[in-house]
Amino acid sequence: MRIMSVESAEPSRLTAGLATRQLQCNTIGDAGAEAIAAMLRTNHSLTKLDLRGNNIGVAGKKAVREAVEGREAEGFGLDLYL
Repeated sequence: MRIMSVESAEPSRLTAGLATRQLQCNTIGDAGAEAIAAMLRTNHSLTKLDLRGNNIGVAGKKAVREAVEGREAEGFGLDLYL
């Protein structure tokens, strides 16, 4: 088994194979939302993501929404809760 720290891991490897993530009420903020958006650009296994209650502002929400635009057209749906 190989254990990686979050800081050294590629974002897509941290979530590979995950279908659902419930990350509500974790004070992720805009910076965290932008990091999640970067992961979402390459991860297509995630089908549900709950980010409610994380103090994510307009910039963070925009980053996440832009990252998942067009996923359904590519056959990768995502239920997103902001």
